[in-house]
Amino acid sequence: MIENINLDSLIRGRVEPYIYAFETNTVPNFLKVGDTYRPVEVRLDEWRKFYSDLKKKYEHIAKVDDNTYFRDYSVHDFLIQNGFRRIEKDDVKSGIYLSNEFFMNAKKENVEEAIKDIQKSFEKKDNRYAFYDVEDNLPLGDFDFKRDADWKPRENQKVVIENFSNAVKKVRNNLLMFAVMRFGKSFTSLCCAKAMKAKLTVVVCGKTAVRLEWKENVQRPKILDGFEFVDSDLMSRNPVVISEKLAEGHSVVVFLTMQDLLGEDIKTRHADLFNLNSQKKLDLLIIDETHFGARAEEFGKVLGTTEKKGYDESFDDLENQIKVFSPKVKLHLSGTPYRILLDNEFESDDIVGMVQYSDIINEKEKWDKENIEKDEWENPYYGFPQMIRFAFNLNESAKAKLADLKNNDYAYDLDELFSPESTSKADEKHNQFKYKDEVLDLLRAIDGSKEDENIFSFLNYDKIKKGSMCRHIVMVLPYCASCDAMENLLKAERFNNLNDYEVINIAGFDSERIMNKPDYAARVKEKIEKFESEGKKTISLTVGKMLTGSTVKEWDTMIFLRNTSSPQDYDQAIFRLQSQYVKTIKSEDGKIIRQDMKPQTILVDFDPVRMYTLQHKKSLIANINKSERGNEVLEAKLKRELEIAPIIFMNHSKLGMVEAQDIVDTIRNYNANKSMMDETFDIEIDQRIFEDESIRSIIEKQPEVTAKGIKFDVSAYGSEDDGDDIDIPDAQTAGDSGTINPEKKDNAQSEEDDAKALASKLQGYYFKLLLFAFISEKDEKSVSDIILNIENDTDGKRIGKNLQINVKELKLVRDKINPQILSYLEDKIQNINQLGKEISPDKIGIALKKMSRLSVSEVVTPNNVAMELVNNLPDDICASDKFLDIASKTGEFVNALLQKYGEKIKKNVYSIPTSSVTYECTRKIYKLLGLPVEHIYSDFTSYDLIDTTKNEEILKELKDMNFDTIVGNPPYQAETENKNSKSGQNPRTNIFQHFDIFAVENSVKASALIFPAVRWIHRSGKGCKKFGYDLINDTRLKKLIFHPDATELFTDTEIDDGISIVITNSTKKDNIFEFEYRKNDVIEKLEFESPKEELLVLNPSDIVIVNKIKRFVTKYDLKYLNEGIFSRTLFGIESDFIEKNYIKARPYKTGDKINFENEIKLLTNDKAGSAGRSCWFVVNKDTIKQNNNYIEKWQVVVSSAHGGGQHGRDNQIEIIDNHSAFGRSKVALKSFDTEEEAKNFFKYANSVFVRYAFLMSDEALSSLGMFVPDLTDYTNTNSIIDFEKNIDSQILDLLHISSTEFKYMVSLVGDKNIEEKTA
Repeated sequence: MIENINLDSLIRGRVEPYIYAFETNTVPNFLKVGDTYRPVEVRLDEWRKFYSDLKKKYEHIAKVDDNTYFRDYSVHDFLIQNGFRRIEKDDVKSGIYLSNEFFMNAKKENVEEAIKDIQKSFEKKDNRYAFYDVEDNLPLGDFDFKRDADWKPRENQKVVIENFSNAVKKVRNNLLMFAVMRFGKSFTSLCCAKAMKAKLTVVVCGKTAVRLEWKENVQRPKILDGFEFVDSDLMSRNPVVISEKLAEGHSVVVFLTMQDLLGEDIKTRHADLFNLNSQKKLDLLIIDETHFGARAEEFGKVLGTTEKKGYDESFDDLENQIKVFSPKVKLHLSGTPYRILLDNEFESDDIVGMVQYSDIINEKEKWDKENIEKDEWENPYYGFPQMIRFAFNLNESAKAKLADLKNNDYAYDLDELFSPESTSKADEKHNQFKYKDEVLDLLRAIDGSKEDENIFSFLNYDKIKKGSMCRHIVMVLPYCASCDAMENLLKAERFNNLNDYEVINIAGFDSERIMNKPDYAARVKEKIEKFESEGKKTISLTVGKMLTGSTVKEWDTMIFLRNTSSPQDYDQAIFRLQSQYVKTIKSEDGKIIRQDMKPQTILVDFDPVRMYTLQHKKSLIANINKSERGNEVLEAKLKRELEIAPIIFMNHSKLGMVEAQDIVDTIRNYNANKSMMDETFDIEIDQRIFEDESIRSIIEKQPEVTAKGIKFDVSAYGSEDDGDDIDIPDAQTAGDSGTINPEKKDNAQSEEDDAKALASKLQGYYFKLLLFAFISEKDEKSVSDIILNIENDTDGKRIGKNLQINVKELKLVRDKINPQILSYLEDKIQNINQLGKEISPDKIGIALKKMSRLSVSEVVTPNNVAMELVNNLPDDICASDKFLDIASKTGEFVNALLQKYGEKIKKNVYSIPTSSVTYECTRKIYKLLGLPVEHIYSDFTSYDLIDTTKNEEILKELKDMNFDTIVGNPPYQAETENKNSKSGQNPRTNIFQHFDIFAVENSVKASALIFPAVRWIHRSGKGCKKFGYDLINDTRLKKLIFHPDATELFTDTEIDDGISIVITNSTKKDNIFEFEYRKNDVIEKLEFESPKEELLVLNPSDIVIVNKIKRFVTKYDLKYLNEGIFSRTLFGIESDFIEKNYIKARPYKTGDKINFENEIKLLTNDKAGSAGRSCWFVVNKDTIKQNNNYIEKWQVVVSSAHGGGQHGRDNQIEIIDNHSAFGRSKVALKSFDTEEEAKNFFKYANSVFVRYAFLMSDEALSSLGMFVPDLTDYTNTNSIIDFEKNIDSQILDLLHISSTEFKYMVSLVGDKNIEEKTA
């Protein structure tokens, strides 16, 4: 990073023509006199190649008034007339470069005299010298161009044309020309048409604004004589114009826009064209700016490209019936095909050109050096501007506002900052900014009306003003209404400089009547050109209009004020500035000079990280173009890009310039704060690689990636023979909606699901490669490096084996994967490898964060949580004490133990990893901390501890170790061996309890484990009934810490029943334990006595109310509702019933006729699994094989998955009538003989009191309703409750619940209007 730079050396702006003179000892006694239309020093540096010791003697502007120029020829004429002869060959030694602009014995005074004489001649009009004062401008509007241009393909264009011809010879018919804007893709593609002798060419573009440019490229070049331009307007006037011109022997270029291809009458409007197409007479189809819309779903069908959604815009209103073009060759043109290159549509032979911005500049500089005697404007790239990029942080008030918004969960972004009060044109507030003051502060900062230490007031900078820069600005805003708000603000407020600009609103609602017309682009260009001719400056406001394909030569500055992370969108916008703006000046005798009116442009971005990131991505693309692997030369690419287009920043009022290493470091530091999983999501998915069956089979074996982690295979455990399994919430009831025949599979949906699964597995493969690179201590810069180290390095072989990376398979993937995606992947590999090797012990948190999301089934414990657990262990330990992490993922507890106890325990810390993958992660942390890696058990995992076929030997080994303290966050659940459950789900069973039992029984002093809370405390989870009772009453239980909100500890983990931290002391003998309730940084501490059979009330705020419930139940000799809840298999209807018996069932809607003598209604899922919906069907009575007597009763049912309504979920309570049955997705709370009882119970169950009581226990069926009093009698004659009156009011009196307590109860359950639902 270069600080305190002198901006004057970078900014030069528009340069007037100058006469210059220099001397050199290489050619003594001679004075070189020339002119230049670039900075004099730039021209002199080019001459130094031949005369390294030259000394500038003179420079003077080559103008006699503001609009009249003269050439160096006039000075030469004066010198010759006054006796100073030109240099001759004999005047210089052999081998010295000879320029005929040297004059013998001439001095700077003679040049001064020459210029004075030229000035006098101009004033006297004596015609002794040639003067240039006639500007050669093209007319505006629609017209035919004269064929007057001597354009010939440049060298790099010739290469593309030759590549095109070779590809056509190889019968490649779907080609891509990737060339940066301003390369001349239109002209080059037409030369390709000529090279293939195309008679009929169709050009299709997404934007109408480029029609005139294509017309000029067809009509002006002499090299394309015989080519005729036809557009939709001409075809509408003469429907057979194409055939007529072809019959006359012309080559025809038809220009169409996407709008021309819309509508059902397309065949009628363009019948001639489609007729020729059907006759196979369409030679070439050119798709201009193919990244824009050409891959829109329907437009792709027209062009025969692809049927995937568009990358930039989707034109969904295009008709499916449009006839597909069938050309002999398709040529796609794009300056930003970044996403297209990810798609593998084009193989290497199909890409006829790959020309980068740097390639253009290199060609330009090369020409200048090799043609130093020629006029500068003869350079075919003359006028191609240099871009100066400003990367500023936002103004202080804007940063403060966005920080405040972020704290309130609003987006922290430019789109939000520049959002209008309303995005609806019908709302009069659409032309006002939501954060007007902050936007105004930013405008004042760039304008110079207000100082900001992080923003350079470039509009107030003298060098920019004198260099005629920032004359025509384009502001890119997030919304159409933002354009209206900006126009309003610029006109209403006073500024130092911004008030000097005319505002042109291209995209706002207020200007749409003008800008929605087809020729809006021409109107904008005409307006800007008019203002320029009058010496006025402009600001154009847009969102996306005129940022693709269109050229406004006067635009010289862009201020980017909206979000985008796409290099494609960003480049398309900013390269609107890079058009050449050259003024041609003629003398009376027809000689010309050309002045570069825009040698430099300015891009201003208020998101520096975005600018750095996108520059990094573009440099990676440049890297692939050269077929380089491993990105070893990325920094060199970046360096060159920054030389060409420097990035300037401002920090504390000091200007600095970004260097290549700054960008690399920024990206690396940015990614260092991301987990490895997040970095995996950054890498694109190569969908086409799955078309290769060998690759597909490799990827199908990989673990899937989800937002929560990787689904690594974990051995199945146990069976479904005890307790409740963990219920997966079933689908919402579909009401009266019907069902689809389950046999009729949705193939499209199935294919989409398969594609998503494969993409997820490919991400799993990426993840393993990134993890390898992070763990490895060798240099890993590429996939090839990983392969080499697995094959030849001992550690590499071990890591590869543990991560299940097969070298043969990896080689195949490497060779087949999209090169651009491989480049991104290898950049990640290189950066993450370097990060892994640079982490020091005091920065161990970076490594832990990097590996923080490993597996769906294995929750990595954040450092603060690990420390909370460890800090509850005894402070007084012996140096010989041994510690065991029973379930290590990334060594997080080892690190916490070292933080608490220090160096003295380093040799006594052991770990059992949960898998071979976590073995490697733990090993990485051990190495970084300097711990003995042999203390990590490598021959078994945590899961082996609970595998009855293995654990006997392991347990003996571990017991013999006599660990003093055992800690950990063990796996919580595992899939059971019975994976094909009738529920359609993969049943899971709790396993955490086995680890806690092991820890308590095998720790000499203490144990501290983390696992889910409510399911064991309330003895409701599968396998938790006995475990929960034993642990809560164990005298060794020292402390129970309960976090009801698991996300406070584990951000990305959803554990509805909260988290418990369980601390035991092996020597403790009493039945008192400490209890801590922690929520929102508030800690409530209590002491509890072992509760025996009773359930623990988890929230201290509920204890008083629950005690009142207990007294009420005792007083009236009642039971609790839980004791009478039915099994969810009451009628034996499993979730897959309809799929297996759909012939026996028909959908039911309210009002349908049913023969209740033989038929009943059935409420069940239409299919098994999470995709099923709860629907009504009609089936025969004999379908129900068990508990048939309950069909004739009234049932009040709730969801079997969340019947308690915990966490704000709807328990889906409803009344099932006495002609119905239901499946396992519902469970009956009570069954009644009469409708009256059912309705009374329904009212009772929906009271605030009962809904609150449901929340006091876990909602698993074994504990559902354990604090809900069952009144038993729900008739109108019962002695406790009058069901005709307000139930809650009566309960308050009966239980002596205060109004404050009732308000608290309402705050937990909410108050709702109860609608009786009876089916």
